Amino acid sequence: MTPPKTYTLRYRATRGEVWRWYLRAWKRRLWMIHALAAVFLSFMIASDAQGAVSLHAFLNVFAWMLPVVIAIFALVPQALYKPQVRTLDVDAQGWSTRIGRKEGSRPWSQIASVQAWEDNVIIAGRNGNAMIVPARAFDSAAMRKCFLDDATRWHRGTTTPSGSAS
Repeated sequence: MTPPKTYTLRYRATRGEVWRWYLRAWKRRLWMIHALAAVFLSFMIASDAQGAVSLHAFLNVFAWMLPVVIAIFALVPQALYKPQVRTLDVDAQGWSTRIGRKEGSRPWSQIASVQAWEDNVIIAGRNGNAMIVPARAFDSAAMRKCFLDDATRWHRGTTTPSGSAS
């Protein structure tokens, strides 16, 4: 079977999928951003009128600031979660999506990576956002593999067709 030039997928993401992906991203790199944000805010809050900061004051503020920063950052993807059916179109130029009246698109040049994760395909943007395409969006494992191969190739900037899938 020759892969289509455009994939059109319809699916709903779950909060659990969003949470698991966020936790994975946090373990890999986001923890560092959260720690830096907490350090910055702790210095701002703990400094006196002259800008001096005692270690004791900084540590006291940091002790509560870090969990607050982590919680706020972790809640953002959950607050932005959309339970409606998503239509995702993917082709050699990039992807476009619709959820209700909201639409968005990105060319491959704005995509950081295309990867398999668990049974999902992840299309991660350079801006830190990621699109989770669950296995249930595909008719078969072969279609999922074909999609992943094509999206990876398109992301890398090559246009030769992938092998056939059955």
